[in-house]
Amino acid sequence: MSRFQFVVTVLMGLAFGFCTLGSPGVHARRVSKPGLRHKLRHKLRTKLELKFTTKKPSFKSQRYGELMDRGRLLYLGLGLWYEQGRIHLLRLKDMKRIVVQVDVQRFLMANRRMFPRVGSGKRIPAYRVRRLLFFDTTHQVAGLLLTDRQYRNGGRMIYLHWDLKKRRITRAMVLAHQTARMRWISVKPVGYSAKRRLLYLQVVKKLKAPRGGKRLFEASVVAISGTRLKTLTTFGTRHGFSRGPFHDAARERVLLVEYAERGSRPSAFLVDLVTGRRKSMTIPVVTYGVAFAADGKRIFAYSAQTGYLWVIDAKRGRRLRKKRVGTLGHAAGMMFSDTLVVVRNKGLHFLHAKTLKQWKFIPTKTWHSGFMHVQGTLVGPGRLFLRTSDTLRVIEFKKQ
Repeated sequence: MSRFQFVVTVLMGLAFGFCTLGSPGVHARRVSKPGLRHKLRHKLRTKLELKFTTKKPSFKSQRYGELMDRGRLLYLGLGLWYEQGRIHLLRLKDMKRIVVQVDVQRFLMANRRMFPRVGSGKRIPAYRVRRLLFFDTTHQVAGLLLTDRQYRNGGRMIYLHWDLKKRRITRAMVLAHQTARMRWISVKPVGYSAKRRLLYLQVVKKLKAPRGGKRLFEASVVAISGTRLKTLTTFGTRHGFSRGPFHDAARERVLLVEYAERGSRPSAFLVDLVTGRRKSMTIPVVTYGVAFAADGKRIFAYSAQTGYLWVIDAKRGRRLRKKRVGTLGHAAGMMFSDTLVVVRNKGLHFLHAKTLKQWKFIPTKTWHSGFMHVQGTLVGPGRLFLRTSDTLRVIEFKKQ
């Protein structure tokens, strides 16, 4: 054998070896990782424009939409001051935008002792409906948040009970008074327990700082049952609350999340809505996304500033692990029982809930082109309510 034939034979042998080594079923077998390879189908169900409208019917968008009526409705916003009690909703069954109306002024006029300045506003009413708190068509009840327009000392946060069957407001209840030691009061809905017929609310009061001290916040979780208002827990915090509260309806608990940026150590407070007991835990800065694992044993907390996703033991409050996902995200939630989704301006990260390994990424430009800012996006079971400025898209996902 000549030198040339020897070289050709060696090269052919090496080439054959490399080919067989890389081909499945010969020498090497490709092992697929269970639970990580899925086919995902998505479908755009509807697209809505949620622009501020002054012409009747007027409309002011709710920045962070909320699922209501046991997941059958999405709260979009409400009418302006000259259309008090007009509520805009999206019915998810047929993706139809609907408007419901209740005569708030009629109730206020009939209860002048509680609302002495009703009708005194020449252009703007003395009392304003701020938001819808809950809406339940099964029990035919709903609730509105009403405030005094002159938001000074003595200003009130008032709950209005709405009887959907009778189509009118039937009673009112004062939730909080603003005093000289407070800067402002915030009321947000936690959720409605259809089983216990209780409405849970988060009430936060920003207190004026004493001399040489830091400004403090006072947070409470309250429950409304009929004509009774019960405070489940009250505590002081160093930081405010910008997102949430995050309700775990299956286990009747809520997570209140402090907002703080780099250089601070914010906390979250897990409150049992049955006993009122609370547990504190350290969370990442600028936590914009929170989700509860399907088994309830773990809590996922996503930081928009650091880009890390924390996994926290719900029982002990300790961090179990963390994973780098990327910054500039605005939402997180359980899309499926085994899949967590983190929504960033750049795209959607589909992560395995147990291993945190990413098995799918979909760019947000799939549905929207141009400037991207997904603040106000909501992740629901099998759905994504993608918010980009004044545009809302409802996208359904199915895993195969």
